[in-house]
This record gives sequence, structure tokens and C-alpha cells, in this order.
Amino acid sequence: MLRIERMSFAWAGSKELFTEINLTIQPGESVLITGDNGMGKTTLLSLLAGLLKPNQGSITKNGIELHLQKQNVLDGIIHIRQKAEDNLIGVTPKQELRIWQLAYPQLFTNRNIEDLLHINGLQVLRDHATASLSSGELRRLALAPLALMAHRLWLLDEPLSGLDLEYREFYRALIKNKISKSGNVIISSHDESAVDGCGLDRKWLITNNYIKEVTT
Repeated sequence: MLRIERMSFAWAGSKELFTEINLTIQPGESVLITGDNGMGKTTLLSLLAGLLKPNQGSITKNGIELHLQKQNVLDGIIHIRQKAEDNLIGVTPKQELRIWQLAYPQLFTNRNIEDLLHINGLQVLRDHATASLSSGELRRLALAPLALMAHRLWLLDEPLSGLDLEYREFYRALIKNKISKSGNVIISSHDESAVDGCGLDRKWLITNNYIKEVTT
């Protein structure tokens, strides 16, 4: 369970983005985070991933503050950032997935890596420089590991942005499948229509330093 208690956050020298927030996410729940650009959707996901520490209050996972979690606990969270290239460290698509193989050898087998490259239309680009890929290709490469990480909490920042219709439908179906199996998914999107059909249970609207639960 994720619990946000009396959480406030502001970047240094800036006004507060969040003030005294109290929210809970139960196992198996899925949430859409929406709101205008600049309201703090990306920052909230970074807080939930344990990458940022609240200025006040706490965010806990199973009773332990996220920024104090051991690495093996944080390994249960997959955080896909808004800018696709911010998720990638490999020089080529194949090398990117090989890096995942080092961390999860039983999941990212050689066969599974080939399958991921194929279903994402990256097989012919496997040895091309990552820096030469289009924005859509970068997005698909960043999202590719999700297919093998269904047992983890997904934090997805604008995950369908930049995808053409074919791959948008593919990843929408992947998200829906995880949710249907009671998997935790938290998605931020300024465009709610992009995630229509994913089956998200709840919606949080960020506005004026506050996160409001909205009826879906």
C-alpha cells in the first residue's frame, strides 16, 4: 500500500507545489493523475518513486518511507519518465535491453530481448545508435521492458505520448491487461483521452497546490 500523509513539497526557491496532501493507494488500484502542465504531475511521480523527498509529511510503501527504502524494495517500482531519452542509458536498443538483462537475467533472456525488439518494431534498429532514433522509437524502447515487469508497480509519466496509433493501442492494451489482473498502475497524462480504455479505477486532479479525487 502507498500512503501519502500530510505531504508538502516545493522546489528550492519556488512556491509550494503540494500542501498537506493525504491520499492512499491500495494494492491492485490504478490511478490517473491529470491537471494542466506545470501543476506537478511529473514531480508527484518522482515523489512516489522515492526519487524526491517531501519537505513535510511522508510517502510510505508498506509502512516504510519511500526515500528510506532499500534498493530491493524500490526494485518493485518501475518508473518511466516523461522524456523517453531520460529512461535510456544504452548506446543501442539491443544494449539498452542487455542492461535490463544484467539486473533481471531470468526475465530478460536473449529470446525475450529479441521478442521485445520485434514487437516494438526495433529489430532492424537493434544496433543503431540510440541517439539516432525518432521520438516514437525512443518511446517504444523506453516502454519495452514493461511487458516483462507486470508484477511491479508501474509509475508512467505521459506513457503514450509520441506513439503512433498502432503502438498506442498496443501499450493501452498492455496497461489494461495489467490493471485487469489487479496490478498497481499510476499514470500521469494531461490528455485524458490518450488513456481512455485503460480501465483506470481512480482519477486525481492536481490544481492550486492540492490533489483532488475526481469521480471517474
